[in-house]
Amino acid sequence: MTLYNLNKILKSNEPSAIVRYNEWFKSDKTFTRKKYILLRIKDNDVKDTEIEDDQMHIVRGYLSRFKKVIEDKDGVVWERGNFQQVAKEAKNKQRQFAL
Repeated sequence: MTLYNLNKILKSNEPSAIVRYNEWFKSDKTFTRKKYILLRIKDNDVKDTEIEDDQMHIVRGYLSRFKKVIEDKDGVVWERGNFQQVAKEAKNKQRQFAL
């Protein structure tokens, strides 16, 4: 995703979530790297986009617009626009269309 598109999404009010998780390397379990993904609803489905390290300065500036909903040793989830509920509703719509 380009910086322009990422900035545009973060400025909008669309329901979305940011997930931070740890990536462990097979050869050295003590070494971890923090990774981030952006979750959005598109066409009644949850789409994920990896946030590159060089894009994190933009994301950090918008985290105050998100609510931290999960935090544990494995990662953190921030959401806005009631993302979890909107995602559930989108999945239910998707199932209805599949029937």
